[in-house]
Amino acid sequence: MAAPCASFDPQRNGSALSRLEAAFTSITKLNARMPGDTWAEYQAKLRKSFSQPSIQGMNFNKLLSRIGSIVFLGEESNVLNYEHHRDFDRLRAAAKLCVWLAAMTKDPAERENGGLAEKWAQHRLRDIDYLEELSKTEERFSALEALEEEEATAAGETETTHAEM
Repeated sequence: MAAPCASFDPQRNGSALSRLEAAFTSITKLNARMPGDTWAEYQAKLRKSFSQPSIQGMNFNKLLSRIGSIVFLGEESNVLNYEHHRDFDRLRAAAKLCVWLAAMTKDPAERENGGLAEKWAQHRLRDIDYLEELSKTEERFSALEALEEEEATAAGETETTHAEM
């Protein structure tokens, strides 16, 4: 997990939105795998969500859930629906980004989260590993089906050729 930029101090940033804006300026490698337009879309959604009064005083768990519903679920959908190249490392980076953003935007007065961030990330990373294996299995079955169709077509052509003789 990347550490926040040294100049970022959530204690100095009063509102959740101002902490979010400060966190955006500190992010470097965690969002690098996302296309710029996708990251801009997530930023806009996060800003809108963080400008709501209900976000103030929200605990770490709820912040992580809110951020995850925007960033992680968005990335999961993008990665799983892109048939030609499923970038699971992009999804892993999104999980880490969610935890990092929640840590940077939580109320500075809130105590440690008791390992919740690590547990959340571990669960997401295990889920991603499972999805990646499932995707590989699906690709292997698709390849086998295509091979079987080719063989059936070739066998049909051979039978037609012999019938014509």
